[in-house]
Amino acid sequence: MINRVSLFTFSLVLSLTISLAQAQTSEIDSLRQAAEQGNFVAQHLLGVAYDNGDGVPKDYIKAANWFRKSAEQGYADAQFMLGYAYYRGEVVLQDRKEAIKWWRQAAEQGHAGAQAKLGSIYRHGEGVPQDHTEAVKWLRKGAEQGDADAQRSLGWAYFEGEGVQQDRKEAVKWWRQAAEQGDADAQASLGWAYFMGKGVPADHAKAHALYSLAASKLKSEPRENVVKFRDKVAEWMAQKERSEAQRLARDANPEKVSRDTGSMEKEIEELKEKIARYELAMKRLRREVQGNVRRARTPSSAPPPAAGVIESKIDGTFEGWEGETVFKLLNGQTWQQSSYAYTYHYSYMPDVLIYKSSGGQYKMKVEGVGKTISVRRLR
Repeated sequence: MINRVSLFTFSLVLSLTISLAQAQTSEIDSLRQAAEQGNFVAQHLLGVAYDNGDGVPKDYIKAANWFRKSAEQGYADAQFMLGYAYYRGEVVLQDRKEAIKWWRQAAEQGHAGAQAKLGSIYRHGEGVPQDHTEAVKWLRKGAEQGDADAQRSLGWAYFEGEGVQQDRKEAVKWWRQAAEQGDADAQASLGWAYFMGKGVPADHAKAHALYSLAASKLKSEPRENVVKFRDKVAEWMAQKERSEAQRLARDANPEKVSRDTGSMEKEIEELKEKIARYELAMKRLRREVQGNVRRARTPSSAPPPAAGVIESKIDGTFEGWEGETVFKLLNGQTWQQSSYAYTYHYSYMPDVLIYKSSGGQYKMKVEGVGKTISVRRLR
């Protein structure tokens, strides 16, 4: 007898798969059209589609070509991906210096993943002279933005005293942050710290649980090494500690579901997520196009900008700009981005300089950001 729940679940997966395929076909066509017209966001997203095989056959060469077109226009996400292509050397000739060039451009725009990679490159001396101080500089930038790779590597820098004063409590702090994001290597590092009592009081139950979590995500030789460490910890544990370790590992992995329905439910969520991702990408592109048309057709009713140079600060947090970003200043003025560009940079109440260019447009320079953008005053 067919399980009705299983049949319903299968039907839902099939329906979502068909919906995704239909959405992908339409949206890939729209992405391609926008990309061929020079839209760098669309070029990047089309590169991602080819890189992942989403809606199109997987094609790393086409992915790299679209990433390059977008990266050359200054889009940080594409610069990061192009750097990866050169680092891996799968579809372009492996060139660590070229990878570093693109990662640096993305990192300087505040891309956390690129900051993590650049930090790792300097830490290990890949394609550049080994420089622990420079490594820590970039790893910290990425770690403070929440990048797990950067947090894990920064933890090791503190543990070993590379480029910073040795501080094992600080190492544990960064490993914990990465581990809480599900980073298996960080979980293993944190497990080792608890086993050895380095930076934290020794706790075999926590060490065993963390090794178990890491082993559930790793494969092949890395997994075998973690399992060996976990088994070594188990030799030192009493039965009460083993029960506690099992409880901790189970509680730390609430997403684990039953073998009967887990894979189906996970597939449903992944399909929903893909559809939502495509819809978000298209919404962003439509908003950009509509914004360009509106700016071209609608005269501004805002008061004219004050004469001369304006010096103030952003009122609150600043996270860069992405198309029509509005900036509130401490002097009470409100300005809006009027040229399409994207950059990410986080800071709190940075200094702002607004001035009139020779072409008559107002330009805005924000402290810590290397680029300027055109702006118009709203209030």
